Amino acid sequence: MDPIIYQVVAMDDTRKQQLTDEIKWLAQGPNTLARRFKRYVVNGFKFRIKNYEETKKTQNSGVCVATEGGTMYYGVLIDIIELNYFDKLKYVLFKCNWADVNTSRGYKIDEYGFNLVNFSHLIHTGERLNDEPFVLSSQASQVYYVGDVRHEIWLVVVKTKARDVFD
Repeated sequence: MDPIIYQVVAMDDTRKQQLTDEIKWLAQGPNTLARRFKRYVVNGFKFRIKNYEETKKTQNSGVCVATEGGTMYYGVLIDIIELNYFDKLKYVLFKCNWADVNTSRGYKIDEYGFNLVNFSHLIHTGERLNDEPFVLSSQASQVYYVGDVRHEIWLVVVKTKARDVFD
């Protein structure tokens, strides 16, 4: 194997001054300690991690993310982590168990037009290098899942509307 060679480019002072503050803060990296939450409100939705809502009557752990290509990913929220860049920038990440929407084993549309997911077939579990179980909280919308009485392993996806948001 050939060793990987990294080329370090020194920046002169005039180029450093052209960088935005945001780029400078990101380049320093986040604080070594991150905060974790059991619940979080964003985009008009109140999210809760799956373990926290087991004793609750409502379901707020369903997550939906739309890609630029139009693919919808459906997941269950298992962790909420805030990365803090020295109190200058903060990013909240949702870690989810994602249903495999790329195959018929994890996603299908029934004869009535309902989206169905199967969480026994997951993707982006973090086991492989290119897996990414995290999504920015600002990109997430909320769904909840209802069991399909005809097919035990499938859940019907129901989209929710954000509170205090009017169409």
